[in-house]
Amino acid sequence: MALQPSYACAVCFTDNGKARQAFIWTTILMTVVPLLMVGVGVVVVRKLLKENNVNVPVALEEPRLDNATLAIKTGKSQ
Repeated sequence: MALQPSYACAVCFTDNGKARQAFIWTTILMTVVPLLMVGVGVVVVRKLLKENNVNVPVALEEPRLDNATLAIKTGKSQ
């Protein structure tokens, strides 16, 4: 008795053209739909923030201090 390989997915390794095409389209669909959902969510949140005039500061941007504020914080006058 010879051992035969067993595949986890019967559709993935089939010679049936329709099954292979269905597998490919399902894979594409399952890849694209979550990405679209995240993209739509980002657009909706940005639109709501813009409509409500909410200014969200950029976390990576350092605050800019003018000379007077800098002198007060450091205790040095220029």
